[in-house]
Amino acid sequence: MPAPLDEAALDHFRAQLVAELRNAIAESAVELRHAIGASGAQLREELRQDIAASAANLGREFRHAIAATAAELRQDIAASAAELRREFRHAIAASAVEMRQDVAASAAGLRQELRQDIAASAVELRENIAASAVELRQDIAASALELRQDVAATAAELRADMRASAEETRRHFDVVAEDLKGKIQLVAEGVLGVDQKLDRFREEVGVEFARVDRRLLRLEVRAFGTDQP
Repeated sequence: MPAPLDEAALDHFRAQLVAELRNAIAESAVELRHAIGASGAQLREELRQDIAASAANLGREFRHAIAATAAELRQDIAASAAELRREFRHAIAASAVEMRQDVAASAAGLRQELRQDIAASAVELRENIAASAVELRQDIAASALELRQDVAATAAELRADMRASAEETRRHFDVVAEDLKGKIQLVAEGVLGVDQKLDRFREEVGVEFARVDRRLLRLEVRAFGTDQP
């Protein structure tokens, strides 16, 4: 039969085994640290190289993408500007056509209104001239009738006086003749005044017609000037 193990020997063996295990673990840890440090340095270098290469590639790709995007943007901006110019030209042309139509319509309406105003003014002026002429003729007729009545009354009185007293008529013939001359002179002056009134009326009528002709000419010139573009 084997001899029984001593507890002290077992404890010594356990202690020795634990110490060896610790030394082995410490050596393994040191080696592991060295290996990890070397691997970490290499890994960091590789990562730096990969990052640098990736950054360079990314920069090139980013620059190419920016250049392509800028070219597309320039093309889009050029196309939009061309379309906007076309739309702006069409809008300007449409606005010009509408403005010409509005101006033509306004000019036509203005010409029609001017013609109506001119026609109304001419009619009113003719009516006023005709009324003034009628009044003047009535005044002339009334004055001539009154003059004829005065002359007839004076002649009747003279005839009665001559029949009643021929001698008195002869004595006062000169006085009566002078009185008759004065009255005839008055009649002649009245007729002359009527002629002067007629002459002044003709001149005033001519002046008024000249003014109307000038006004019509100015209105036609304005109307034709408004018709021109």
